[in-house]
Amino acid sequence: MNKIDNLKPCPFCGNEVRLEVKSYGYSKDYHECSMVIRCNKCDFEFPRKQFKITAKWNDDKGEYVNDMTEFIEAVELWNKRAVVSEVTDECT
Repeated sequence: MNKIDNLKPCPFCGNEVRLEVKSYGYSKDYHECSMVIRCNKCDFEFPRKQFKITAKWNDDKGEYVNDMTEFIEAVELWNKRAVVSEVTDECT
């Protein structure tokens, strides 16, 4: 399982969240997107972020490779926070 597939639950209601990505523009060298992590139950969302996925030519593979750095950083930021059960387990 990669970092993008392994999202912590909603910090407010504890339910599953989903990652929504919407594309709104592209060219040969980049893909413009917006992303949000949204709770399936209470609709809390984090963050509404717009970014470019830059495609770079990889000579070894003979194809374009997407730079997903901003995308992965947003997911890591979401998962960096503590989950309520982790905090309460440590406190007892």
